Amino acid sequence: MKGFVLLALAGATAVVLWVSAAGAAHTGGPLAQSAAATKLHIPLSKAAGLRPRSLKGVPSKGSYAFLLKLAVQPTGRVYNANLSLGKAAARAAAESQFATVRAAESRVTAALPSGSHVLYKMHAIMAGVAVYTKVANLPALQRISGVSAVYPIAPKKPSLSYSVYLEHAPQVWQQYGDLGENSTVAIIDTGIDYTHADLGGSGDPADYQTALANDTSAPSFPDSSKILGGFDFAGDDYDASGDVGSTTPSPDPNPLDCNSHGTHVAGIIAGYGENPDGSVFDALHHPSDYESLSALSSSDYQNTFKIGPGMAPLAKLYSYKVFGCDGSTNLVAAALDRAADPDDNGSTADHVDVVNMSLGSDYGSPQDGDSVASNAASQLGISVVAAAGNGGDLYDVGGSPGNASRVIGVAASQDAYSQIDTLHATVNAVPKTYGAQRSVAYDWANDPDLSGTVVELADASNKDGCDPISQNLTGKIVFLEWTDDDSVRRCGSAARSQNAEDAGAIGAILGEDEEVFAAGITGSADIPVVQVVKSASDEIEAALDASQTVTVSGTTANDFEQDFPANDDKVAGFSSRGIRIAGDVKPDVTGVGVSVFSAGMGTGDDGLSDSGTSMATPEVAGLSALIRSQDTPWSPEEVKADIMNTAGQDLFTGDNHTGDKYAPGRVGA
Repeated sequence: MKGFVLLALAGATAVVLWVSAAGAAHTGGPLAQSAAATKLHIPLSKAAGLRPRSLKGVPSKGSYAFLLKLAVQPTGRVYNANLSLGKAAARAAAESQFATVRAAESRVTAALPSGSHVLYKMHAIMAGVAVYTKVANLPALQRISGVSAVYPIAPKKPSLSYSVYLEHAPQVWQQYGDLGENSTVAIIDTGIDYTHADLGGSGDPADYQTALANDTSAPSFPDSSKILGGFDFAGDDYDASGDVGSTTPSPDPNPLDCNSHGTHVAGIIAGYGENPDGSVFDALHHPSDYESLSALSSSDYQNTFKIGPGMAPLAKLYSYKVFGCDGSTNLVAAALDRAADPDDNGSTADHVDVVNMSLGSDYGSPQDGDSVASNAASQLGISVVAAAGNGGDLYDVGGSPGNASRVIGVAASQDAYSQIDTLHATVNAVPKTYGAQRSVAYDWANDPDLSGTVVELADASNKDGCDPISQNLTGKIVFLEWTDDDSVRRCGSAARSQNAEDAGAIGAILGEDEEVFAAGITGSADIPVVQVVKSASDEIEAALDASQTVTVSGTTANDFEQDFPANDDKVAGFSSRGIRIAGDVKPDVTGVGVSVFSAGMGTGDDGLSDSGTSMATPEVAGLSALIRSQDTPWSPEEVKADIMNTAGQDLFTGDNHTGDKYAPGRVGA
C-alpha cells in the first residue's frame, strides 16, 4: 500500500446502546452498570498473591464470572511462531497445539470447585477457561494446577448516511477504488438480521419472522458474499446478570439478531446502502457508483439513499452473537477467540482482519478479562475496535474492553443530520407535525398507534410523572416533562410510563429539553409512548397551559429530518471521558455517534436512528477494514496509528467550531 491516508474522521465519535443513570433504557447511548460491574481494577494471579478483597467492584459474596488463563501457549502464537517454516508447517503446528490446549482445559475443568459452570473455552488468542462461580471460590480457582492467572469479567452491555459523508468515506472509495472488498470484520454483538436488504437479504419482513422461528438451526445466509459465517454463543434467553434471563448460555449455530443493536452496527460497517425505494445500492456489480458519490453535496448525498452505505460496503462479515435478546454478557472473549479461528480447527491462518465491539462496562479495568483477551487478539494481527462507553464526562469512567492498550477505543461526537419519527397532532385546530421518537418496548407494527386527546398533570410538583399519579387520566394521552440532564432527571421513561398507565392513560408524550435526541427511550410494552424534540415540547406545553385543545392522530417512522450544521464536531454529552493510566491514554479517536441512521432488525428494508459510542465504533471499524483491504502489511498498531494520526478535525464545546477545543482525555486524537 502506497501513501494511504484516511480522509475520514473529520467529525470524530462512536455509538453504544445504553441505559441512563436514572434508569431510562436507551437504544444507543450509555448503559447503566450494576454495582458489581462498575469498578474492576487488577487481575488476580498466583504469582502476585492477590486476595479477593483486592478486586474492587467484584461483590464480596454471590457469583461472578472469571477468566482462567492457562499455562500453555495458545494456538495462534504457535501458528505465528512457525510461519518462518511456511504456512503448511504453521498450520500443522497449531493443530497439534490445539490438542494440547484442549487437554489442559479438560484438566482445569475437572478441578473446578463444586457449583461452577463453564461459560466457554479459548484456544486461539489465549488458552483459557471462563467460569461462573461463587466469589468465595476465588482462592480455589487460583490454586488449580495449570492456571497462571485469574481475571474478573465485568458484565458488558451493548455501548448513517450523513455521518459517513462527513467522515469522507466516499473520497476514500474514489481515491483508492476500494470498498473494503478484501477485508473481513467480526461483529461481536447481539447478532445480525441477515434477511435485511442492506446486508444482502431479501428485504421481506416475513423472511425475518421465518428465520426467527428457526433461530437455533444452522442458517443459510442469503448473501454469502456479505456474511461468511457466525455463531450464537448466548442463546436468546441468556443474561449475564440473571435479571432478565438465564446466566447459563445456550449456544447454537444461528447468530440471528433479536435485539436490533447488532444489525444497526453491521449496517454502519458494511451495509450496501439502499435507494429511496428500498432496493439495494448495488456495489457488487456497480462499484463505480460508490466512487462517484464523492462529488455530491451533503444534501444530494442524503437524498440518494433511504439508508446510506456503510464505511466499507463490500467488507465481508462474521456475526458472533454474545447477548440474549436483552441484558448483559460475559461471553465476549469466547467470540474474540472464534474471530481468531473462524473454522475452529486450531489454526489462526483464517483470522479476521478487524473486530468490532460496540459494548463495554463503565469503570472497567484494562486488566478486565475481556480487555486482556482483546490485547491478545491484537497481538495475533487483528485490529480490535471497541466503544469508549457512554458514561459521560466523569474521570476514569471509560469502559473495558475499549480501555485495552492495543485496542482502538472510540468516543462519540454529534453531527448536523438526524432522521427521526414524526408525531402528527392538531393544536388549537391547526395540523402539526413534530420531530419525535417512538419508544422501544411497544409493538408499533401490531398494536394501536398513539391517538387521542392530550392533557397535562395538574400537580406542579410532579410534571415529569415520576411520582405516582393521582389524577384520573382514563382515555387520555398525558404530556410529561423530560430532561437529558442526568443530575436532575428523577426517573426514566419506563417508570413514568408505568405511572401514566396506572392512572388510566392510553399513551404518553415526553417533552424533551433538547432539539436532538441523545438516546432512545424504553417506554412501555402496554401503551404507546413518544418523546418529542424541544420545539415541539414547548409548543404543546404552551397550548395546554393556555387551555387549548391538543389532539394526536398517530405517528410515522423515519420521515422527519433535522439539519443543524452548528452541531458538527461537538462531543456527544454521553461519551465517556477516558482513563488516566501511564502509557494508556484513552479514548483513541472519535466518530459520529448521535442519531445515526442504519438498518433496523425485522424491518426488511427500513432503518432506525440510534445514538451512542456503539454507533461511532463501527465507523472506525469500517475505516480499519478499508485500510486492511489495501493488502497492507501493517500491524494493528500501525493501523491504529494511521487512524489516529489522520483524524484531523478538532472537537469544540460550542456551535460552529467555537469555544474551547477538547483534549485527548475526552476525545482522543
